[in-house]
Amino acid sequence: MPSLLLVVLLVEVAVYLVNTIGAAAINNILWNIYLALPTKVSKQATEKNKVQKEYLAIRRDLNATSSQDQFAKWAKLRRQHDKQLQQLEEMKASYDASKANFDRTAGIIRWSATSGVKFILPWIYGKEPMFWLPNGWFPYYVEWILSFPRAPLGSISIVSWQTACTAAVLLFGDAIKALLAVALGVEPAQKQPVPAAPQEKGSTPPSIYLETIVGTARRVKLKMASISWGTIKSLLIFFGPILLPKAIGYYQSLRASSMAANQPIRPLPASSFRALSILCSISLALLVLALPVFAPENLFTLTSSRLQIPTDVLFTRLTSLRPNNALTQSDAALRARFVNLESRLLYLQYGPDVLSSCPFCISEEPKTYLYYALPSLFAPHLVNLVVLSLATSASIGGSEAARWRRTAAVSSAVLAGLDTWSLSTYNTGANARMPRLTDLDMFFWTSRALRLAALAMLDLGIAALLYVSATNRLFAAPADAAQRVDAVTRQLLATKSRLSAVGIVKNTSLRDEDLRARTAAYWLHEGRLMREVMEDREVIEGVNDALANRIKIQDITRDAENYALNMLPQLQPPVPETRVG
Repeated sequence: MPSLLLVVLLVEVAVYLVNTIGAAAINNILWNIYLALPTKVSKQATEKNKVQKEYLAIRRDLNATSSQDQFAKWAKLRRQHDKQLQQLEEMKASYDASKANFDRTAGIIRWSATSGVKFILPWIYGKEPMFWLPNGWFPYYVEWILSFPRAPLGSISIVSWQTACTAAVLLFGDAIKALLAVALGVEPAQKQPVPAAPQEKGSTPPSIYLETIVGTARRVKLKMASISWGTIKSLLIFFGPILLPKAIGYYQSLRASSMAANQPIRPLPASSFRALSILCSISLALLVLALPVFAPENLFTLTSSRLQIPTDVLFTRLTSLRPNNALTQSDAALRARFVNLESRLLYLQYGPDVLSSCPFCISEEPKTYLYYALPSLFAPHLVNLVVLSLATSASIGGSEAARWRRTAAVSSAVLAGLDTWSLSTYNTGANARMPRLTDLDMFFWTSRALRLAALAMLDLGIAALLYVSATNRLFAAPADAAQRVDAVTRQLLATKSRLSAVGIVKNTSLRDEDLRARTAAYWLHEGRLMREVMEDREVIEGVNDALANRIKIQDITRDAENYALNMLPQLQPPVPETRVG
């Protein structure tokens, strides 16, 4: 069996080769190999190629034949052309379906053999040391990091070995690419530095700082937008074995703390039920409002127009869709604003209301639209924050809901900040290069749906936290001293009342002549029965054996004396009286 060190290295090499060559290229190579085999799909591909050659020959003859001078021949070729075209389309559809199924199967197998193995190995061999570090060569924190998350201290864990192999493979891959480029005489393109404008010594315009900050924010935005799904999967593969056990451990610690609080699971209190009703109702309303039916209309989607369509043609189509073929005031305001491509890009970013009703906004200053859009952006966040504040108030939701008040407020503020950041850093230039309507990024409508859905998820999350804490399933807090004293006092009073009831029943049975006679008869019968049992030989031998070997009479006598002393008050000796005189 190969060494685990070599297996991890080979898996990293395989992942690098797959990412370098590309999934599509690998699928095409495997598809060509599959077609070379004697299979049903290869026969279909051969027949398709044959029909395609015949179709191209007929089409060439049809184009060379005049429909006026040789109508009979042209009509015959036309019928053959249409028949061959229909047959070719059917065979092509079957061929494409077979290729799609093959690509899907090949993708699953490829992912399982590379990234799947890379993800599973840390789970299986998480506690297995790859090799040991020399004793005393490294400080404690270095050994802890290298053995993270579950390997023995002082060893290299499989996660650290995977990281090292990934870095080494990337370095060797870049080195091989550079050597091949030098050997083939291909020079990598280099960016020429742009000379800066001359500035006086000691003077720095304030706009330079602003441009630097804006440029940095845009570069960060573009880098974040360029994160591929493969990068996300790699991060999940690396951090999954680390974060998932931590999450499971955190959940188990929450369960253990709830059990340590010694609070039994209880029904949902009425106050918490009111808070849950409010939160679930507002969540349902937000999800309904997030549907496209309730969203503002999109002129380009409504008229099926591309972004670069002339303004007159766009609003002519819109006029035919309006009642009485007349534009509304909002439509007229939008028509006046659609003067260039930038205004249409701002329309996709901020929506129709901002673009048509802003009195001071101009397309040359896009930030003016952002300032005007902020109140409408914050409106759903503020309304949701008010609802959360009411639901988590002590007067409506009780003390169980009040403990989540700060969490709800902080989460709402973070969500509003992320929403504002997404709107302010959105790159509108991507839509300018889209020739078709389906390629456009309808940012305003997408962000509106995501905003309302995120608020609904926030409310449902707070509702779930409230439910598990109010029913003591999670986050159960131990009762304070006053509540514990009150509970113990109630239990003592209940026990005292039961003992008083037992005393009353016993006193009644002793005072009543009939009950006293029944009690005496019962004990007479019991004494006679026990005497008969104790006269049996086997019983006598069993009792003697127990007294001799299994039961210590001295311990039983001592326990009985202690019990009697604890239950009955001790008699205090009388204090002698002293008289003066």
